[in-house]
Amino acid sequence: MQEIHIEFNPQKILIRMIASLVMLAAGILLAFGDTSVLNHIPKLGDPNLRKCIGWFTIVLVFAMIGFLLKCLLSKRSGLIIDKVGIEDNSQLISKGIIFWNEIDTIEKTRVGFSLLTIPAIKINYKDSEQKPSYLSSSLLKINDEELQNKIQSYLEKTTANSGL
Repeated sequence: MQEIHIEFNPQKILIRMIASLVMLAAGILLAFGDTSVLNHIPKLGDPNLRKCIGWFTIVLVFAMIGFLLKCLLSKRSGLIIDKVGIEDNSQLISKGIIFWNEIDTIEKTRVGFSLLTIPAIKINYKDSEQKPSYLSSSLLKINDEELQNKIQSYLEKTTANSGL
């Protein structure tokens, strides 16, 4: 079976970089600017809290920009599907390889909370003690449905060839 390399999508990365720069501006405003207009908001009445939120935002944005630059300049594929398993390089912390013989089911889902959810592919393991893995196509040149189909078809071919 042939390896499938799914590359990073530079347009999606650049859009996230622009959004990060907007967040950076907000963080700088909170950390260094006059935010007295926020005094009437009950939870943001304390100027020290606003400064902490601003600094936290600045640090978070620099981490995000660093990660996005790494993705943009990377020579590695964002996702590699081969006879061994799935290697996901599209996340801040690489989780290594997900081996085919460990996978039980694959399903589409959403991860996050409230309004901040993103679509993802959930990989459930045969070992019920192991937490599921989540793959997202948010930085890749593919959508979630195509990603799920590629993984599912590769899984079926792999399990059929291994005689499981």
